[in-house]
Amino acid sequence: MANTEKKSVKTQILEHLQSGGEITPLIALNRFNCLSLPARIFELRREGYAIQSELIETKSGKHVARYWINK
Repeated sequence: MANTEKKSVKTQILEHLQSGGEITPLIALNRFNCLSLPARIFELRREGYAIQSELIETKSGKHVARYWINK
């Protein structure tokens, strides 16, 4: 990929998950400037990626989804 080309947010999220990373909406916003993580996860699952998820509680008491791919 040329330096002038930019990877899509969905591709960046997929690469992060495939490298063993986990992602939450806050990570998606801070790292990939993604405001719609559930939509990107839905698209990736529809493409056949086996993305796992669970609800976690943040320090502030909110419940958010955490996503990962099992190795």
